[in-house]
Amino acid sequence: MKNERRIMKRLLYIAMTAMAVAVTTACKNVDEEPHINQGYATSYRVPDAEPMTAEDSAIVAAQQLEYDTNAK
Repeated sequence: MKNERRIMKRLLYIAMTAMAVAVTTACKNVDEEPHINQGYATSYRVPDAEPMTAEDSAIVAAQQLEYDTNAK
């Protein structure tokens, strides 16, 4: 009985050691950020805003009125 217990303890220690080694050596070379390709555009220009026409304003006002009446 004692001999079996001693063997089980040794197997447990070996397994725990193997898992600790596997966990600490598994992820050594992980890149958290992807590499940027050369020649990639680094800036983006947002297009200039255009004022809404009267027709566009009427459509937005109608949608807002519809939302306000149905949201209650």
